[in-house]
Amino acid sequence: MNIIDDLLGFYNATPQGDIYHDTVMHLMDHLNQIRNSTIYQMAEMCYVSPSTISRLCRKLGCESYSAFKEEIVHVLDHYTDFNRIVPDMMSTPQKDEYDILLDTVENSVRELHSMDKHIYEKLADVIHSSRLIGIYSYGNTSSTVFMQNALIVAGHQVRPNNSRKPLNNTKQFGKGSVVIFQYPYFKATEYLTKALKECSKNGATTIVITTHAPEKLKLYADFFFNFSGTQTIMDNYERDFFFNMVVIAYRKKYIDHKCL
Repeated sequence: MNIIDDLLGFYNATPQGDIYHDTVMHLMDHLNQIRNSTIYQMAEMCYVSPSTISRLCRKLGCESYSAFKEEIVHVLDHYTDFNRIVPDMMSTPQKDEYDILLDTVENSVRELHSMDKHIYEKLADVIHSSRLIGIYSYGNTSSTVFMQNALIVAGHQVRPNNSRKPLNNTKQFGKGSVVIFQYPYFKATEYLTKALKECSKNGATTIVITTHAPEKLKLYADFFFNFSGTQTIMDNYERDFFFNMVVIAYRKKYIDHKCL
């Protein structure tokens, strides 16, 4: 998840006709011009005032237009690194990217097959035992959305957090609450690791589903699932597969049988 994801998320969540909706649309239309444009030039391209651009940047989590521009430039310059689907070094004359992609999926499924299926029911029970549940994720994933939906239907208080910026709402999660962290471990997600440590210190029960993380992270988790991964976008699928298993177990035990 990066600043472009934030732009898309903001655009999709803001009603048409809203000044910020239209401003984001124009920003995306001129994405490659941002690096060389001042706030005044960009405001002219977006048909708004510089103050509107400034307010929008703050809504996106950036302190200023300069900070926003810096993030845009960084993502554009490193787009391939941030969005690599398969490891580049695995490509060979005998195997192209498509073969590697399928091999990666097979390896993920094989790793999940080796796990004890009872862990899904265990996690479902732990989650259901709390009235207040937090879900911290690196952007929205299908599994986190499915779990939020199920928990709300089951009568829980759910507090999802998928912002990229440092979060200041961990104080609400203390003893008796459960907090789920579903994210890849790397430099850009340090704010999630910080939130994990704070929730653990507060006494919350923490469930961590991550990839390629150091074992020391286990110190802050009551339940720790650390997949090997390939440090690419494909790692999102394995974590999502796993968490979807937990969603299935939760629905089967606490929701679906009541609807038959």
